[in-house]
Amino acid sequence: MAAALLLGRIAGAVGLLMTGAAIGRAISKAPVRVTAEARKAGWHAGVPLGDRQYRITVRGKWSHKQGEPTVGPGGSRIVAHGDFPKTIDGATEGCLLVRVLKDGAIHHFADGRPLVVQGPGTAEFRINDTDMDDNIGTLEIRITPVL
Repeated sequence: MAAALLLGRIAGAVGLLMTGAAIGRAISKAPVRVTAEARKAGWHAGVPLGDRQYRITVRGKWSHKQGEPTVGPGGSRIVAHGDFPKTIDGATEGCLLVRVLKDGAIHHFADGRPLVVQGPGTAEFRINDTDMDDNIGTLEIRITPVL
């Protein structure tokens, strides 16, 4: 119980809440849920992945700019390029980005459908935006091993 409370405090400090897996262990069978906040700068703390495929599903809405409508993980449907303060070109403004550390691949939600990524590595999450001051909202991310 004390370990879970400590994990919650640490996760809250970095903008990530993880449930369903032990710290430092790859996800086995049970899904893991993490929360990503639109205002959190940089990549959210990682989730260890084993050597298998994982399905990532997302609920919730956020916005990459004050006054803009909130959107799901697919972002605004406008492809980020040029002067937009983005993390990567070619992904939509405000979409959820998923990076798997080991190969460094960055995936993005283009249409809100589940995303499948390959482990091993550590999955990290962030909004496709670098100007966090005007962002609002939170996404709940569920990571489930593909059996």
